Amino acid sequence: MPDRAGSDFNRKIQTRTVAPEVANPIRPIDDIIDKLWDHRLRQSENDRKQMDASSTLCTSCGLCCDGSLFRIAPLVPEDGAVTPPLRSQEDDDERFLSLPCRALDSEKCCTVYDHRPRICGAFRCALLDQLDGGIITLQDATQKVAVAHQHKSRTLAVVGQFVDTDGRGMKDIKQSYRGLSNADQTRDARSYKEGEFLLKAFGHYLRNTFLDNRQVTLNSAPSTISKQEADRP
Repeated sequence: MPDRAGSDFNRKIQTRTVAPEVANPIRPIDDIIDKLWDHRLRQSENDRKQMDASSTLCTSCGLCCDGSLFRIAPLVPEDGAVTPPLRSQEDDDERFLSLPCRALDSEKCCTVYDHRPRICGAFRCALLDQLDGGIITLQDATQKVAVAHQHKSRTLAVVGQFVDTDGRGMKDIKQSYRGLSNADQTRDARSYKEGEFLLKAFGHYLRNTFLDNRQVTLNSAPSTISKQEADRP
């Protein structure tokens, strides 16, 4: 009778797996540097793409500059003298720019970008934050901007039948519209009611899409741009 214990022992010896040789845990310094450099390049490329996306969104929009979102842009002492064609105003020792901004061109680009006031570089709308945070894609963000401009065009087309809208911010337009006499309102009551509805709908869309009590920290002190400054109905 064969020795079972010996057979089992021999079988274990034959089937035993030899552990591979443990690699040297110390990696060459050149390899580490290469990997760090590759990571930095990828990070730089991602940052560049994000900056390009942000720039694309902003230059397709311009609503924070054209008087749609705000009626003024506050200035701080560090701004000094503003660059033409900008023209500052004062009220109770506070300096500000009236919007629409004189430096915004027809392509929604700033003509004094390198010398723009602090508030212009510091303000970020809710939609831009969502884009940079990866919550929304550039395509979806630009679509929301396009919808806003469609809203605005339709609103101005109707409201412009009653009040002058050229070169004016939405808040001023709205005040003039609501200040119309009864005779002017009843001249075309149906269109007037449509204009009221469009102004309210446009303001609602702007607040929900671009604003959420934005607070901007400038060099000297925080400056709050709230929904109260927006073109609310």
